[in-house]
Amino acid sequence: MSKKTRLDTMRLLASAHPALRNSPVLTDIVHELNRIAAAERSDKTDSWLLKVLHTTRALDTSLSEVLAHKGWTPTSKFGLGAYLIELQNHRVFTPRQRSDFQKAIVDKRNRYMHRAGAMPNRLEANSILNEMDTCLSFVLTNT
Repeated sequence: MSKKTRLDTMRLLASAHPALRNSPVLTDIVHELNRIAAAERSDKTDSWLLKVLHTTRALDTSLSEVLAHKGWTPTSKFGLGAYLIELQNHRVFTPRQRSDFQKAIVDKRNRYMHRAGAMPNRLEANSILNEMDTCLSFVLTNT
């Protein structure tokens, strides 16, 4: 699947999901997905960091809205890791799936967002986007 097609599919899934289609933040999520596309058109090294930022912000906001729509509130804190745990608690994810998404998305995002000088390369940024696409598609299909 081309990157454009993948982003179009994510926008369509988000726009059609009951938790997101009437959400006041749907526009923000779509803008984040559009920013991923804009970052992909750039060849600058910083664009890969922006791609990770926009990818994970879109996922973070989407999962937050899905959980709120379901009335599922993370018990520990807010953030991607807590959202994944809550989705596991409600059997959307198996423990293995949650752990895999934690390692492939959250842990990598945290490294790049919280460590000065840490920069993903193109392959790493694409890998995080692929995992985000898988995670978001799975959640929107199964909630």
